[in-house]
Amino acid sequence: MAALDEPLPFEEFPNYLKTHKLVDKYDSSEEPKSPHPWWELDKRGIDAELKEFAQLVIDALKGLPDNDKELQHLLRAASALSQVERSPAIKVALIGAQGAGKSLLTNALFDCDGLSITGADGQACTSAITRYAHYPGENDQDGERYFFAEVRFFNAEKMETMINEHARSYYYYQNDDDSDDEDEPRVKSRRQDEQDRRAKDTAEDVFNTLFGSREKFLECWSPSAYKSGEFSGICQHKCDEAIAKLNLNSQRVATYMGNDQGKLLERIKPFLTKVKGEVCLWPLVDSVTVRFRHDLLQQGIELIDLPGWGDINLSRVRHAEDIKDSVDVEILVADTIRIASDDAVINNARAAITLRGAANVRLVATKIDSLTPNQLSQCSGPPYDRIKEMIQEAEEEENRAEEEDDIIGRDTITKYKSYLQRCLKQRKITDRANDITLEISTKFQGRSANDLPDIFHASASDYMDSIKKTKIKFADQPALSPSMTGIPAIRQFLFSLPAQKNLDDYSTHVNVLVPAFIEKAKRATTESDRDAGFRTLADEFDCMRHAFFKDFLSQTQCAFRNISKNCLDKMRADANTYKELVNKKLTKHWFALKGPTFNKILKCRGTVPQGASKAKGLENGCNWNKELSDLLAPGFQRSYIKHVECMHDMKRALSEALDHTHCRAIRMMDDSSANLVVVEKAKKKWMDVRPKMQAKLKVLMDRIDRIEKRTLLWAMMEGDRDNNLVSCITDGHYDAVFGAAPALKPNPNGKKNPGYVSPKIKFQRDIMAKLFLLDKDHFVDHIITHFQSEFDRIMNSVLAEHFDDVSKLLETFSATLRGQAPVDYMITQVGEDIRSELLRLIPTLEDKSAAMREKMPKRIKMEGGAAAPIPEDDIAISDNINVVDLYEKESKRKRTGEGSTTRVVRIKKASETAVKRPGYR
Repeated sequence: MAALDEPLPFEEFPNYLKTHKLVDKYDSSEEPKSPHPWWELDKRGIDAELKEFAQLVIDALKGLPDNDKELQHLLRAASALSQVERSPAIKVALIGAQGAGKSLLTNALFDCDGLSITGADGQACTSAITRYAHYPGENDQDGERYFFAEVRFFNAEKMETMINEHARSYYYYQNDDDSDDEDEPRVKSRRQDEQDRRAKDTAEDVFNTLFGSREKFLECWSPSAYKSGEFSGICQHKCDEAIAKLNLNSQRVATYMGNDQGKLLERIKPFLTKVKGEVCLWPLVDSVTVRFRHDLLQQGIELIDLPGWGDINLSRVRHAEDIKDSVDVEILVADTIRIASDDAVINNARAAITLRGAANVRLVATKIDSLTPNQLSQCSGPPYDRIKEMIQEAEEEENRAEEEDDIIGRDTITKYKSYLQRCLKQRKITDRANDITLEISTKFQGRSANDLPDIFHASASDYMDSIKKTKIKFADQPALSPSMTGIPAIRQFLFSLPAQKNLDDYSTHVNVLVPAFIEKAKRATTESDRDAGFRTLADEFDCMRHAFFKDFLSQTQCAFRNISKNCLDKMRADANTYKELVNKKLTKHWFALKGPTFNKILKCRGTVPQGASKAKGLENGCNWNKELSDLLAPGFQRSYIKHVECMHDMKRALSEALDHTHCRAIRMMDDSSANLVVVEKAKKKWMDVRPKMQAKLKVLMDRIDRIEKRTLLWAMMEGDRDNNLVSCITDGHYDAVFGAAPALKPNPNGKKNPGYVSPKIKFQRDIMAKLFLLDKDHFVDHIITHFQSEFDRIMNSVLAEHFDDVSKLLETFSATLRGQAPVDYMITQVGEDIRSELLRLIPTLEDKSAAMREKMPKRIKMEGGAAAPIPEDDIAISDNINVVDLYEKESKRKRTGEGSTTRVVRIKKASETAVKRPGYR
């Protein structure tokens, strides 16, 4: 927070009051941005010139023949040039407990009161994931500001999972049987736990909503209908019936609009939370995207408000965690009084830092203005004692002025006392913020200074008070000025996130795409550029490219699978040790629990939060999944470290493979039958492709680094993740054991509860032992196998996406070569005239292109840096590159200390090739 000035003496206060008696509404548009060339860029000027540039070409191409493919292509390209294509928005997630103040913080960040539902009524404000994104249309006209919302519903699979979980919670609450002695008469329900009650209440709300009333719900509900799956089928039909009444598109999205945020919120509120007296479909909602025009969103930010911690529906919690894993930046929000002591905040922050780095994680302490007069009166020491003394003196002067009936004097003194009280509050807020920052920094001891996330201290309520009225009287002014509320600082951080990305978008458009278009126009209008050798060269390049990519992807995926397998071999070799630990955990600890406690944990799928149950042994809660995960954590940690090391070798192997690709293409061009002029032009264009391939490789390795970290957190349950590796195996096991029961005793007399032929708890333990502890089908084996298969699946997907990207890059190069070739159709006289007009226009286009480049920053730091120079020696390249062999060579070189060995390579120079080629003209 900003440094505070000392309180003014009363003699100076009247001058202060003159300038602060009535203050203007805060204008966030005047807030400074973090220094970056993007903010100095003349974007409006460039946008205007791009439109003029495109319009000149479009006007010149009017009346072009429909069969003139070349000019048609130019027309499409010119239309696309009129606007800079922006990269995908940076996704920022707001994460925190229910009631932490995320919704009010959202309203403050967008200067938009009522945009997000706050928890003023005492319940969870939003139960659905809410996204705030830019609406790209020109929707602000005649002073109107339009708001749009896209409500996306779960697909059938996720909806079925959600229904089954709610039905399960309702069934086991109504039919609770945790008896340890089945021979004793069953008692209808011991005292229920709060967690069970909350889960039942939530399920009841969902089903009442789906069926229209509690009575209709109970007509369809019965234990037998639940067990047979009939009730789940009816609910699925009800879900489809409920959303079918909405105007959904093929993506299961309904769209709503409002002239302001309040009107839109009225329409979408039932999709966000429970609304009394209305049919609320929020349990069926995947996410709600609110779109409107705002500078922050327009810069390329998408803000995602995730439901607060504390949701007891596991399927919804895991869905939220999936969304969280996809974001670029995490902002963890917590109440000021809890942020330094809440383990959930600290643990989630550590996990986020591990995955994304501290630069992409921020902590926000909300409600910093939450101080009562009693709390302020307890402040002592300098400078509090002096300020309180000044307040006391002001009170005495106020009483004296009242006795003397000095109305004007008393009013000034009253305002002065109010001013001093604000100063006292500001001082306490500042000191408390500094103390919290210091305390949180100690929580991250052991990390470097670069691993400590920045902390913002925010008061959204005081900020909103500063923007509600055009003029704010002295008596209504909040204690904290807008700059002290922390909201401008958070907004400045958000604005800085997409700055470099936006600058790169403009740089690519102005420095690459516009000149490339001019080159296309020149080729279309200049006959001398139409050389048949380019098509020959393109055909030869395509043959090489297809041969090269035929096995490259499968080889790389195979190499990655081998690496992941090898990295887990140590864990497989130690499997017996892990099995012994798991066996001991189950037999000595879990199986020793009493029946009610054992069944309670099974019913909660292994996790009972502290304070959620009063069952014996669960006073402090328990987490079976975490216990298992902690036993296996050393193995996954070693596997992660080894995999990171292997990826260093793989990066060099893939880089060498790209070098092979580059050199093979050069060799193919040298050996081509095309003439020298064609070859040299093609080689010059090819030289621009290699840095792009290297940049894509860097992006790939960065993604792999994040995947490695994310899967490690997934396996080790960092941050108390509900979506974790162990639960993928245990959820089904827990359900199977909890639902298992021995056969009933013969019942010739038709007793209501004849009992079981053997104790139920012993039967359940035997079932659990079979599911977890069989030596040839052990839980540890399942975990290792599932981890590798899931890791390989993710890697295969990422590699396929990367290779597809590289393939498109090479296809573009091939198309560029073919664009140099002669057209294969007749050019009409109209086409000739248009080309002549376009030829006369080219100098003007070049001038405009140069003018736009002048507006760009002179030096732009490119992501990934410059590519390494190509060696001048000839590479001994085989026609079939094997990535596995390249990786083995790199890892062997590392093992034998040959990392710095120089490759003996040679690339023939073009001049040498030209001299030696027979028939050169």
